[in-house]
Amino acid sequence: MAVPEESRTVFVARPALRAVDAHGRVTLICAGDQIEDVLALTGVLRSCGSEVVIGYRSRAAIAQLERIFEESRRLPDTGYTPPLLLYLNPLEPESVRSALTWVDEYAGQLHAAVILPGAAPERMQPPVSAADDAFVARFLSDELAAPIALSSQLARYWETRRVTMAARYTPRVIFLSNGDDRRGNVYADIVRAGIEQLVRVWRHEAQLDYERSAANGEHDRLLPTWSNQIVRWANAENESLDFACAWVANLLHTERRIEAINLYLPQQLLATTGTQRPWFGWAESLIGLHLGKVALITGGSAGIGGQIGRMLALSGATVILAARGKVQLEQLRDTIRSELAELGYNDISARVRTVADCDVADEASLTTLIDEVLATCGRVDYLINNAGISGVEEMAIDIPLDAWRHTLRANLLSNYSLLRKVAPLMKAQGSGYILNVSSYFGGEKYVAIPYPNRADYAVSKAGQRALAEVLARFLGPEIQINALAPGPVDGDRLRGTGERPGLFARRARLILENRRLSEVYSALIEAARAHGQPMHELLAPLATNQVVSLAQDLAAAPELRQLAEIILQTSDVEASSRECLLNTPIAQKLLRRLQDGGYLDDAATLAETVLRAERSVPDPFFTRGQIEREARKVREGIMAMLYLQRMPTEFDVALATVYYLADRNVTGETFHPSGGLRFERTPTGGELFGDVEPQRLALLAGSTVFLIGEHLREHLTELADMYLERQAVKQVVMLTETDAAAEAFMQHFQAAATDGRLHVLATYGDLEKGITTACRNWGRPGPVVSTPFRPLPVRTLAARGVDSWSQVLSEQEFADLVEQQITHHFRVAHKVALMDGVQLVLVTPETSAQSTTEQFALANFVKTTLHAFTATVGVESERTVHRPLINQIDLGRQARSEEPRSDAERKQEMMRFVEAVLLVTAPLPAEDDTRYQARIHRGRAITV
Repeated sequence: MAVPEESRTVFVARPALRAVDAHGRVTLICAGDQIEDVLALTGVLRSCGSEVVIGYRSRAAIAQLERIFEESRRLPDTGYTPPLLLYLNPLEPESVRSALTWVDEYAGQLHAAVILPGAAPERMQPPVSAADDAFVARFLSDELAAPIALSSQLARYWETRRVTMAARYTPRVIFLSNGDDRRGNVYADIVRAGIEQLVRVWRHEAQLDYERSAANGEHDRLLPTWSNQIVRWANAENESLDFACAWVANLLHTERRIEAINLYLPQQLLATTGTQRPWFGWAESLIGLHLGKVALITGGSAGIGGQIGRMLALSGATVILAARGKVQLEQLRDTIRSELAELGYNDISARVRTVADCDVADEASLTTLIDEVLATCGRVDYLINNAGISGVEEMAIDIPLDAWRHTLRANLLSNYSLLRKVAPLMKAQGSGYILNVSSYFGGEKYVAIPYPNRADYAVSKAGQRALAEVLARFLGPEIQINALAPGPVDGDRLRGTGERPGLFARRARLILENRRLSEVYSALIEAARAHGQPMHELLAPLATNQVVSLAQDLAAAPELRQLAEIILQTSDVEASSRECLLNTPIAQKLLRRLQDGGYLDDAATLAETVLRAERSVPDPFFTRGQIEREARKVREGIMAMLYLQRMPTEFDVALATVYYLADRNVTGETFHPSGGLRFERTPTGGELFGDVEPQRLALLAGSTVFLIGEHLREHLTELADMYLERQAVKQVVMLTETDAAAEAFMQHFQAAATDGRLHVLATYGDLEKGITTACRNWGRPGPVVSTPFRPLPVRTLAARGVDSWSQVLSEQEFADLVEQQITHHFRVAHKVALMDGVQLVLVTPETSAQSTTEQFALANFVKTTLHAFTATVGVESERTVHRPLINQIDLGRQARSEEPRSDAERKQEMMRFVEAVLLVTAPLPAEDDTRYQARIHRGRAITV
């Protein structure tokens, strides 16, 4: 008898699963006692969409696998559904028939099968010369007779299936060998030879049966079964199993057909295929997606930025990761490079570069970054503005001005600076993509979201989003610019690391500290209101910093004694916050509040009274249990706001981002990869409506009004006239930046100035000192109207054609814009929100039909960004003892067609502006009478 030559070939390519769609298909895995092999096969087949049924010859293996699946369901946040498990022994025909009937009933018609050897390689131990009769009989039965019997049953199963032409498919079978047994694979080669002959015969008989049926007019038969054998033991590398499993899925669930029966793994995967590991699923879909692109990612050492860098590199892009930490950057760089090597990319070292010591809050550092990137790569296709900081995590009234500016430099000004540096290059090369990584708490189009205790962060993130929205029309069509606004993201920043607590723990400690701060501050303010005592006298009983002593001190104000009693009754007995009133952070913030609010003329008195007393406070001021309880509330509150009831991971957000970058059409939009939050939203474009109730107008009589600004001279003049003539206020105080503006107002209101009803003060840019001086000279204000000192810049936002970029708004000019139009209002609010009876309105820049398109865009940027601040301090103001009303009035509209185009229309708009200011600066009735009004008159933005 002639023995046929072995039918064989060797895999020389990586198994591509990108187009493998097994949805709606059922695959049977028949195994002996292999566990790891079955788990790997199941994972790959299910990732391609196939329903998997596992049939074991060993009941012990079934029990072991059931235990593994049960453990997997106990893992947190795991939605893993185990595959179907059943007993199937080819040497027991009834078990095979029963299993196939069960598959039909519960899983659906079987499409494919994977048949493994009857035993793992370690059970085939004795040398051939030493094998006894019992071993040989068992071997022949389990490894040769069993697959023949199973093949016979499967052949009958598919032979009896009838399908329509539309549902016709080819049943597929893969015989998958064991891996290397490390002893020469002698028995495995005997099995290989036997299975080869089985496949040869099965193919031949299946084809003959199909042709015979077709000749007899039976056209509803399945196509003839096709099978192959994959020989794993030819490769001893650790990755061989994953590689083989991927090829199983490829051959079972595509139309691909390889004529050779035996398909050998190469001896060396990397040298033969160019890859060590088979990539499939999300990784498979990324390969080559951004080939040839150069991506610069700030904040690229970890978190979302690090994951975006990794995904882009796997997609074929050259990636430059910039951050401050050198060690973290290098660790991530090496990890990504090893993954690229496994994928078979060339020039690995050039594909992932790092730039350390990059501080995005430092303009010189950004210039150095771009210079280095261009020197090494010559171009930038993608700019990912990801770097940023959390801010100071305090209420707006507690944020120091330097800290506010630092947050805006790091999170917002850096975005424009890098954009301004790369935009000319992108325009010249004809394409580019800029992505600002904002936050859900930066709001949405026409929507501002309050973010208490994070005003600086919210403003910077709203600004990043607004930049993308307003600059898209100027940077296109060559450059796309969008914003990415994830909600809370599960990662190191959220959970915390060894050196830094997680977000929930930080917020919990902040909440506890602010609660104590507000309790002490409120008691002091209420005592000052009730008894008229100077603040330094009220502070004297705090010198001991002992809660018990304060509760018993009859010289202390009743409000302070009552607070001490409440602390003793409600505080954790193990926390020093029950014994001590203040710790260092709380004392320092209390000091700043009282100074900024003008309650202390002698700051040294407070420093000596309070700061000295808290130095000996023992740890912990708040116990771990207190912090954990509060952190749990924060987490539960955020989880309740998530539509999907789960936080996306950094991986999820990065993967979505890589696909966003592949879209060559969308620009000026904000992407929300986490699906958004259930959160109170405040519309940014509300129109002026309604009249002011007479009882509210009556409360203006006898008040002092502060009008701040000088650029909007006509608007300020109309307001001064309205308050002085129509509302009969006691006096109007105008704070300008320059002497020239102050003199102009004095001349216009000469009569009111002469009779002492109007006062003008030039601040020379020192707003805080100017407000303090005005309060000292003329008393504390009721209404305060804050307008910018300076106009919007008249600059282009992008060069056209051969136009010079020297005329485009520079980095410093943008920084000045943010300072004059946004930080200006923060400085006013930071000061006056600490005063009783204040109604503050923040006014955004004016635009008209004569404004340039660029000015109109910048005005929209300012009002969108500023409203994140207005909405946030509006919510925060409800939580302070002063409860000021804080709102915003926008002098620019969403559409240029709505701007006034005649003197009559401009006069109408001016009247609307005055009425809007009156609406939001007239005092509200007592809160006990109308809490509803107190809520709806805070944090609003009115377009006039």
